[in-house]
Amino acid sequence: MIHSISDLPGFDMADAMDRFGGSEAKFYKYLCLMIADFEKRLPAVKQAVNAADDLSSSAQLHSLAGTAYALSATELATLCHQCEVNCKQVNWPAAAQLVSQIEGSLTAISLQLRQLGYNQNGGGPIW
Repeated sequence: MIHSISDLPGFDMADAMDRFGGSEAKFYKYLCLMIADFEKRLPAVKQAVNAADDLSSSAQLHSLAGTAYALSATELATLCHQCEVNCKQVNWPAAAQLVSQIEGSLTAISLQLRQLGYNQNGGGPIW
């Protein structure tokens, strides 16, 4: 079990805190925006992968990987990048499996934030 936002697994929190000037509140705000962005865009990624649309899927995954890297979400960024590579290589079974892993990682992040008492509407910690 994690005890603070700085314990989130799959993140390079030292890098994140450096990027956000040591502000967990600022990091949390942008993390909520990232989660909302991923939740909004993942259905289109799934559709593009299922339709074997290498251009659309790889472009969307490239963008999502960049967003994840910007928040030091290294595990999520790596999954997005690996999925992008598989789409470019037209390896649809592997890409579909990675999309599922991306969804699972996103769900885990959301659950961990809720366990810490954070709400995902950007309202900050619930103390």
